[in-house]
Amino acid sequence: MKFFIGICLMAFAYGEEAKITKKRGLYDFGDFGGGHEYAGDFGHHEVKAITITKKVPYPVPHPVPVEVIKHVPYPVKVPVKVPVDRPYPVPVPKPYPVTVEKPYPVYINKHIPYPVKVPVKVPVPVPHPVPVLKPYPVTVHKPYPVKVKVPVVVEKKVPIFISKHDDHHYGGFGGFH
Repeated sequence: MKFFIGICLMAFAYGEEAKITKKRGLYDFGDFGGGHEYAGDFGHHEVKAITITKKVPYPVPHPVPVEVIKHVPYPVKVPVKVPVDRPYPVPVPKPYPVTVEKPYPVYINKHIPYPVKVPVKVPVPVPHPVPVLKPYPVTVHKPYPVKVKVPVVVEKKVPIFISKHDDHHYGGFGGFH
C-alpha cells in the first residue's frame, strides 16, 4: 500500500513540473525538404510582453445632483380602481365516518392437468416396404485408337521472360515497372 501511495505522489509531483515547462529553442531541421532555420529565414517564436498598469490619482469634484429625464416608450394610462372581493365565509367539510371494507378470501377453481386413463391413438409413421428397381444393363461406348496418316502440330503458347540489360543499373524490377 505504501508503495502504491509513493508512486501516486511521484506522478503528482511530475505532473506539477510538466505544467510549468514552456517551449524553448526547438529547432526544425526540415523533415525531408522543408527546413528554414538555416536558410536565413526567421523562425516563428513568441515574444514575451509584460504590460504594467499603474493607477494615477486625480482630484474629483464634490458630487452634484443631476436631474435625469427618462422617456417612457409607451403611454401610461390613468390608474383605474379594480373591485376586490372582500373576505367571505367558506364552508369547510366536516369529518364523517367511512366504512372500510376488510379483505376476505376468494377461492378460484384452477384447472390442474391430470393423467388420462383412456388410451388415445396417435398416428406414428411405421416403416413400410419400398420396391427397389433391379439393375439393368447399360451400353458404354469405349473409345478406340484411330490412325492418322499426316502428323498435326499443335501450338501451345508459353510465356517467356525477357530481361533488359538497362534494368540492373537502376535497381529495376526486371521489366515490371
